[in-house]
Amino acid sequence: MDVDREGRVTWSLKDSDVWTTQHTAAIVGKVLYCWGGDKEDLDIKSHNSPIKRQCTSAIDAFNLLSGVWSSRPTSGTPPLGIIGVSCTTINNNIYYFGGYCGHDTCYHNSLNCLDTLTLQWNELQSTDNNFVTKRGYGGMIVMGSESEPQQLLVIGGMAPVSTTCITQYHHQFEYIKIPCRDDRVRTNEQNIYNLSSGQWTIPSVSGQCCPPISNFIIERINHNKGIMYGGASTDCGIATKGIYLFQLSHNNINWECLKQGAIPNDGLWSKRYGHASTIISGVSTSPTLVVIGGLDNREKLVNDCLLLDTNQYNLMKIPLPDSATGRYYHTVSSFVLDPNHVFLIIVGGNVKPEERKDVGEGGVMKWLPTPVTDPNITMLIELDNSKKLKTDELEESVEEKQIMTGEYEKLKAIVADKEVYITELLKEKTQIEEQLKAAQTCKHISYLLDKDPISVAGASREATGTNNSSTSGQQNVHQQLESHNNDSTSVQSQLSEATKYAGLVYYEEKGVEDLVTFAASKDLNALVQYIEQRHSQAEIGQNVYFSFHPSRDYIELKLDHTPQKYPFNGWTIQSHFEPCELHRCDIDKFGNASDPIPPCCLLSVNRSPNAVPTLHYSIPLEGVVRPITLYIHRSLRTTNPSTSSSSNTITEVTAVSSNGGASVPASVDVKRVKKVINDVLVSHHASLTSLKTSLSDLASQLYTAGLISDEVKGTRSMDTFITEFKASLSFKRKLPQVEEHCQKFLSSFIAVRGSYADAAIALAEDWIEAVRKELEFDFNIDIDS
Repeated sequence: MDVDREGRVTWSLKDSDVWTTQHTAAIVGKVLYCWGGDKEDLDIKSHNSPIKRQCTSAIDAFNLLSGVWSSRPTSGTPPLGIIGVSCTTINNNIYYFGGYCGHDTCYHNSLNCLDTLTLQWNELQSTDNNFVTKRGYGGMIVMGSESEPQQLLVIGGMAPVSTTCITQYHHQFEYIKIPCRDDRVRTNEQNIYNLSSGQWTIPSVSGQCCPPISNFIIERINHNKGIMYGGASTDCGIATKGIYLFQLSHNNINWECLKQGAIPNDGLWSKRYGHASTIISGVSTSPTLVVIGGLDNREKLVNDCLLLDTNQYNLMKIPLPDSATGRYYHTVSSFVLDPNHVFLIIVGGNVKPEERKDVGEGGVMKWLPTPVTDPNITMLIELDNSKKLKTDELEESVEEKQIMTGEYEKLKAIVADKEVYITELLKEKTQIEEQLKAAQTCKHISYLLDKDPISVAGASREATGTNNSSTSGQQNVHQQLESHNNDSTSVQSQLSEATKYAGLVYYEEKGVEDLVTFAASKDLNALVQYIEQRHSQAEIGQNVYFSFHPSRDYIELKLDHTPQKYPFNGWTIQSHFEPCELHRCDIDKFGNASDPIPPCCLLSVNRSPNAVPTLHYSIPLEGVVRPITLYIHRSLRTTNPSTSSSSNTITEVTAVSSNGGASVPASVDVKRVKKVINDVLVSHHASLTSLKTSLSDLASQLYTAGLISDEVKGTRSMDTFITEFKASLSFKRKLPQVEEHCQKFLSSFIAVRGSYADAAIALAEDWIEAVRKELEFDFNIDIDS
């Protein structure tokens, strides 16, 4: 993460500085996922080569709070359509449709889903010669609210001219050959995929429909309304500036083209294609469309950033640096840090077409694009909602946050642990006067976005210095430098407080003592995976989430002089090093090739023969925003410690089944039990997700049972409830824990009554039958509870 000479916060790919264009970007939670596109290491000439598969089997993830890129491997089979593919998100899933394979006229019409919790690909519809045209460079959004079946709407794009790719034309749509590329057509075909039924349908259309078009932007305004702007039309890719609104109702899409004059300042809307967009939605603001970059009819860059209030149709233009807006075939995403701060994340793209010689074709001159390169691959721009000004003050209210970095610049950006701390400002009078002389070319930018209506705050100023005003000039420079420092510190503090880390306690038996380890990471799943691979016999205990206090760069376990609520006579707890601290920089490094082990604090727990039976010892965690206490739970051993047991095979006491069936064996493979449970749950997924009417009641029951968090409760989504159930199940290490977890899940359904109770009974019966059939013992759950 760096602060450049124009005061912009920028991040770039550190591990693999790879440019990418015509890719996808989707935000899930606090992570931006980038996949596909044309990359320098991609074997696009091959249909399905090992190199191509290796490239497409990984997804780039950008942590929006820490500013760290990572490449994450996926499982399953990724799509082959990778360039110009359309994507959208629902909860934790990212959906991908179509795309260009990269060779000849190979387009796809497959529909795939990536679960970001497991990073598992799932093909919902394979590429086939059905009535959905194979195509790319179109658009896809999700329509429908949580109270009704959600649908994926696919619009427009470019398709090959081939009887194997277009099996039938639909009379309500157009398919027009591109004169300069007679092997392809542009279309305005529209398709709807129902996620509940798993079926494609062709909607009816009314109103003034969009023309055959590609490389446009499309965004969702609300659950049944969207907006579309720009794109390449049928005549050799001529750009258009048409703005279309569409509304979906009962399998009908009604279109409306906004006429000239419908939007104030509509002269700002220029013809463009290959641009990027995002929607900013807030509690007190109308959904706001942000459009950045693109190419015009003359293949020239459109260097601007436009904001459109989709409720009042107020349009404004905010000046951003050319390095942010001067690109095409890029992506822009928005991340709301808090009600007053929104960040735009701009990734990849091309910066200009460049004429080069291709010796391989006899020295023929060819126009080839120039990709964005490091350090501008990823850029982050802050929009501030905290100030208000009138819209007509727009041109005066833009202030560029730029600090001179010439010969006399004394402001240093120190990069430490991927975070910027401005540590030095030289205040000597002679140096300030020299800065003033050079400041004629310097502006101080602040991108300030109003709440309602959205407007830009601040005033555009230039700092100029003369002999007659050197004193006031010095004060202005002091104020500007202090303001920049305060702004940077404020943003840094907010990021620090908002960044979530995960901590996990696990136990191991080492001879007569227990070894207790507290490890920390940015990703709880990464910790669990490490423990399962490197400490297979460990017992996983308490996990917590925390944020570093802005004044501290480490956390500490406080073992001394902590009052205890429960007696601990006969027990001793001793740390392996003092002080027992974990530093933020070490936690951030975990996962890199050179840091495969998470930072951790080690404690030894010993018991005497006369110790109290159970230890329940509290340890405060200091250096965090909110108070957190860890608890060590241990009991006196009744048997000698075993060194040969497996983490997946837990020794249980033999018991007779409650229903008179097969008894529980002495050794139970809990991992196989959990697999059976998950497999049965998958078979019930469609019927469970069809339950729509009482999701709020179910959410309350699951929350009361402690199965879901407050955030998951607010989603009122069956998919999310099931995902959370599976995630918690993965942490259960003993059979009684698994049975109790399933019992709570079933009891929550039964408490809602009606069809939910019927679903619980059916699920329980199938769980019991599957465990009995595959593992030959009775799964102890009560379907009458």
